Amino acid sequence: MKKFVKNILLTMVVFGLFITGNMNIVSAKESMDKLDDIVLIPDNIVTDDMIEVGEEYAKEMNGDSRLRMDEEVWTLKSSTTVVSHGPIKAGFGDIVPVGESRTKTCSWSVSSGTNIKGYTLGASVSGSKSITQSGPSSSDKLADGKKATHRAFFSVGYGRLVKYTYEVTQKYSGNFVRTETRYMYSDVSTVSCSQLIMLNGSTVYVEDVTGNKVKSAGTLSNYKSKFSAIDGTCLAYYKW
Repeated sequence: MKKFVKNILLTMVVFGLFITGNMNIVSAKESMDKLDDIVLIPDNIVTDDMIEVGEEYAKEMNGDSRLRMDEEVWTLKSSTTVVSHGPIKAGFGDIVPVGESRTKTCSWSVSSGTNIKGYTLGASVSGSKSITQSGPSSSDKLADGKKATHRAFFSVGYGRLVKYTYEVTQKYSGNFVRTETRYMYSDVSTVSCSQLIMLNGSTVYVEDVTGNKVKSAGTLSNYKSKFSAIDGTCLAYYKW
């Protein structure tokens, strides 16, 4: 089974922005239960959240007592998308056999300093979602006719990587000191996803990106490990 992401522009509702002392910036957005509900934001669209992430980082830097000794002021000058809005990383939940149902909180995170397609992440990002998932029906099959023995479920974090440019000046004179650049995620949301699989002995069989062919994903452990890759592994993003 494969679902496709809608690539249309809609207004997204922002519920808040949270920052911890260690610069862990996370956008808290409307929770979406299906992959079909994800809206991919075009690179050139500037959202409120995109600006808020950059401004909150400047506020945090300006409030840092270590920097106040130097009397510096950080001012956001520009924000540009460098990695398009899409899947960031997944948080694997569990596999559910026929006739059963399970609930688990699926979490994902990416640490500050991580290399994202050539850019160093300036603030960690994370998300989680509590998911209740039922197993397949006794008649569910994969694309090639294999009987589905389980349904795997997981959360997927979506967002876009933005380049934020700051001008640093002296507080009282206003003199220019330097330019600083940070790469951070904005427009972050977490969705729940699921996928039919066949577990035959120690081997997992799953549909490929086309949704028409079934491939071996190796052992269950190997299958689960794919979700921790920072390439947004999800229903339509498998890279076997």
